[in-house]
Amino acid sequence: MSHKSPTPTCRPAATRSGGGRARDGARVAVLLVLTAATGAGLLLFASGFFPVKPFIPGYSPASNLPVHTRLVFVLVDALRSDFAFGPSSNMPFVASLIASGHGLPFTAIAQPPTVTLPRLKALTTGSNPTFLDAMLNIAEDSDSAVLEHVDSWDTSTVDTNVTRHLDALLSGDSSTGSSAPTEWDALILHYLGMDHVGHLGGPNSPLMAPKQREMDDVVERLFTSLEAKDAEDGGSSLLVLVGDHGMSEALLFASPSSPRAPPPSSEPASNGPYLLHQVVNQIDLVPTLSVLMGLGIPRNSMGKLIEPVLEHWYPGSLEGASNLLKTNADQIGAVLTATDASATLALRCEAALVPPSQCTSFFELTSSSHFSKFIDLVQDRLLSTFGDHDLVSMSLGLSILFLTAISLAVLARPYVDSNQALVVGGAFAMFLGSRFATTFLEEEHEIWFFFTATAIGLLAISSAELKLATFVTLLASIARTANVPLFLLLWSQYRILSHLPLPPLLFTSLIIAFQRTSYFAFGGSNSLATVDLSQAYNGISTYSLPLVSLLTFLSNFAGPVFWSLATPSLLHHSQRSSTRTSHFYLSNTMHVWSLLILAISATHFRHHLFTFTVFSPALLFEGVWNTWMHLGGDVGIAFLME
Repeated sequence: MSHKSPTPTCRPAATRSGGGRARDGARVAVLLVLTAATGAGLLLFASGFFPVKPFIPGYSPASNLPVHTRLVFVLVDALRSDFAFGPSSNMPFVASLIASGHGLPFTAIAQPPTVTLPRLKALTTGSNPTFLDAMLNIAEDSDSAVLEHVDSWDTSTVDTNVTRHLDALLSGDSSTGSSAPTEWDALILHYLGMDHVGHLGGPNSPLMAPKQREMDDVVERLFTSLEAKDAEDGGSSLLVLVGDHGMSEALLFASPSSPRAPPPSSEPASNGPYLLHQVVNQIDLVPTLSVLMGLGIPRNSMGKLIEPVLEHWYPGSLEGASNLLKTNADQIGAVLTATDASATLALRCEAALVPPSQCTSFFELTSSSHFSKFIDLVQDRLLSTFGDHDLVSMSLGLSILFLTAISLAVLARPYVDSNQALVVGGAFAMFLGSRFATTFLEEEHEIWFFFTATAIGLLAISSAELKLATFVTLLASIARTANVPLFLLLWSQYRILSHLPLPPLLFTSLIIAFQRTSYFAFGGSNSLATVDLSQAYNGISTYSLPLVSLLTFLSNFAGPVFWSLATPSLLHHSQRSSTRTSHFYLSNTMHVWSLLILAISATHFRHHLFTFTVFSPALLFEGVWNTWMHLGGDVGIAFLME
């Protein structure tokens, strides 16, 4: 039998191998370009969606007028004006303070969004905060303030856990076991129970009247103690009672040692059921409180001095009150100049009724009425432009993201198996549709728990070994204990996946599903409230923003990072039909489409009440998924482990 010599194939094989490597290199280069385009689009969109206001540090000069030596600041969450001052109020001691002239009542209008986080920032800075202000708090390394005894439970203990520490603070009674000092200059109390009652049963809940009486008892106890302290040491104490959110909040200034205000009429002046007494802006509290305590007004404040407070506390010092208004006008004018320099002069002339033709850069305001009118005009301008979005930047960012998403979808098409495209595509379309619902954004973990458990359950039909993975996923979905044991569950899932020859689309979909599911199973969410900072300083003794940021990311995204580390090993498995290139294209496509649809949703709902609390953090986390997690984790780890 004759044997034909085998045809030499080494050269063609080498040529094909070299060509394949060249094509892979070209695909990776294109992928890197598209990834950079995604970053550019995200940066452009974020710069337009998250307005950044100029920051002016420091304080204006303090006045020489008499000031208070002690402050008790009582913040009752969601204390509506009618809860404290209305005819159906169950706060008789507050009413007696007003009737006796010891208290000055106001309705403080809270600018939207009227939810806790932005309103607390407004109460402490005098300006409307942006979403980025909350995130920049992580860059603070100050240790000047310590919060102790912070307990949060239900509608009752959430408040009693605040009140139970008052004995040691007010009377020096240490029998409670508190180590807090009895000498203090300022005391801040934050009561949350009234807001909890309102959320549970509404303003007419049977729990609301007892809660109002409880808060009234607290005010009486504090005021009585301040009265005794002033009599004992000759000091001058000030008690401020205020709500934080709900549009029309109560605001009360009370002092046992200051001149009494004229008794109000039998019925409080009202412009409606919730606008009782004189109406001011909530941010007006900051400059007013600064003056009463002998402090300079924060230069970044948008608030206006509350003139009735000045008239009451300084009745014989008209010149001093006028100087304070001038200081306030100069300070808030500088804030406007930092944002729109051309508007400051125009509003100054408008306040003095000077025609535009006679308005020059040398024009100055001279009277208290002019100062007051100018502050009103500037404040209205600043508040009206606070929520402005740069639609040009947002549109450019969306356009780049859209073109990138389309390009990735086209380039990823060769890696899509038509047998799985319908199921995976349908599931992904459902996820993208959920980006337009605030409830699904807040409860995104439910989506990923369902998708992951369903996917593994379907695969388990053809693989007995995957039955274990089903239970593992369900356990991980409900686990809220310490996260370290969960890595055993992740490892078992990894071992099971390493024996399955999955096509590219299904492989990438499962990896993303496992990443997202593990993030939520480890306690993460689309809310800033769940960001865990407990490991942010693990192993470091001094503050470092890069190290703190990295440790914060790793501790909060430990589950997804595990799957980033496991992916290269899974891709190199002998039975794996997926490749690094196919996985990068498909995963990048899914991440960018998720970001694009969420950005479109945020643009559509940019004036929604929950823009600050739902869409803004969701965009932030989606940005982290696309940059830190996908680019830094998936891509970076893959190249490091190559």
